[in-house]
Amino acid sequence: MKKLLLLLTCVTLLYSCDKNEDTPAESGQDAVEITINPTEKKNVYTLSVNVTHDDLKWDLGKNDGQTFMGNNVTAKYPYKGTYTITLYYKSEDNQLVTITKELNVSEDNLSLIDEDMDQTTLLLTGGMAFPDGKIWVVDSLTVGHLGKGAIDATTPSWWIAQKLEKSEEGIYDDELIFKYDGTFGYINHGTTNCANNAETELTVRGATVTGGGYDRIMKYNPNTLGWKWNMIDLGSKKVIDFPNKEGFLSYYTSEPHQYEILKITENSLYVRQELDEDAWYFRFIPKGYEKPYFGFDDYENDIFDFNFIMEYLGDRTGFGTPNPFPSEKNTSSKVACYDRKAEQWGRLAYYDVSKFDLTRYNKISMKVYCPSSNNYTDNLKAKVSIKLQDSDHSSPWETQVERYHTDVAKDQWIELIFDFSDISQRTDLDIITIQFGDEGHFETGIFYFDDFKFYK
Repeated sequence: MKKLLLLLTCVTLLYSCDKNEDTPAESGQDAVEITINPTEKKNVYTLSVNVTHDDLKWDLGKNDGQTFMGNNVTAKYPYKGTYTITLYYKSEDNQLVTITKELNVSEDNLSLIDEDMDQTTLLLTGGMAFPDGKIWVVDSLTVGHLGKGAIDATTPSWWIAQKLEKSEEGIYDDELIFKYDGTFGYINHGTTNCANNAETELTVRGATVTGGGYDRIMKYNPNTLGWKWNMIDLGSKKVIDFPNKEGFLSYYTSEPHQYEILKITENSLYVRQELDEDAWYFRFIPKGYEKPYFGFDDYENDIFDFNFIMEYLGDRTGFGTPNPFPSEKNTSSKVACYDRKAEQWGRLAYYDVSKFDLTRYNKISMKVYCPSSNNYTDNLKAKVSIKLQDSDHSSPWETQVERYHTDVAKDQWIELIFDFSDISQRTDLDIITIQFGDEGHFETGIFYFDDFKFYK
C-alpha cells in the first residue's frame, strides 16, 4: 500500500514562541507535520496536520487529561509556559504513531478561563473577576431563604423562614467561597447553625452545642484547607457537590451535601437538597450585595415576601388567583384578588419584623385591574390606597402616611406608583396597608392586583 510521503519540514511560526521541530515517528514509519497557527486572539492557536485520518487524537500538553479529535483543533492557553503538543494516530499497518511539537507561550491571557467555563460555574464563582473566589451569604431579608418540604414537591411547605428569623442563631454572617479552580472556603465566625437530626454528624467534626431550640447552635471551627467543590452536570439540572464530604452550605443538614441549582443569576442562588423524604431549600446572595427592592411578589408561587393579613375582606380575597384578564400589559398566569365586602374598614395589612428603612426603599408599585362590572357610586370609587403605619402607636392611623390614586382606568391592567421618598427620614413605620374602593362605606366590589414591589 502506498505509504505516507516523508516530510521533515521545519516550520517557522508567526507567533511569540520558539522555533520548534516535529519529533519523527519511530523507525519504519513516515512522519507527518504539525502546523501551529496563531489566531487573532492572544494565546489561541489552530493546530492542523497535513494528512487526513479518521482517528487523529490531540493532547494539548496542559496536563488536564483532555484530548481532542480531528484534523484541525483549536487550542487555548490561559497561562504562559512551554507545552508539548502530542498527536496520536494509527498507520496503515495499524501501528501507533506519536508526533510531538513544543509550543512556547510567553504571556498569560486569563480571560480564556472564563470563556471555557460553563455559564453556571461562571455565575457561581465569578470567574477571573474573583481570583480569590466569589463569596455568598444567606439571603436573610427574603422570605423563604431557608425552607423545608416534601421530597416530591418543588417548593417548601413544612417550614418557610421569615425575614431575619434566625438572627440569633449564627448563620447570617456565614461566608461561602466558591473559586473557579474547585476550591471551597467556609467562614462561620465560630458558629454554625445545624438541623437537630444532624447534630451528631457535626459533633464528630469537633463541634459542640451551645444553644438553640429545634435547631442547634454549634461552636465549630472548621479547618477548610483542601476543601473542594465540583459541578455535577445531569443534563436537565446541575448539582453542587462536595466530593470529600467536607463542605456544606451554611445550614448543616445530614449528608449527602449535594445541592441542585434551581436558579442562579449574578446576584442570587437558589438551591435544593434532597434527604430521605425531605427536601431543604436555601437562598443566597453575594456578600455586600444590596437588593434594588425590599420585596417583590408576583403570586406565581406560594412563597411571598409580603404576607398580607386579610382584615374585614370577602371570601374571594386571595393570592395566586388565575388572572381573569390576561393582556399584553399583564401576561401573568396568577394574580391577587381583593374582595371588598360590606365593611367600612376592610384592608390588607403587612406587618414587618423591623422598621422600614425609607432612606433605602421608599417607593411601592403594583399593577391593578378595576372591573367596570363593579357598581361604582359616590362611595365605591376606582381608588387604590397605600398607607404606611407604626405598629407601636396606640392609634396608628393618627401618624400614618397615605398615598393614593383615584379615577383609575377601568377594564385594563395599569401600573401605579406610590412615592414615599418625601418622608424618607421617618424611622417609625413598619406596616403596609392596601385598600381598594375607598373606606368608610359599605359598598362591595372585586379588584385585582399583581407584581407588588417595595423598592428604591
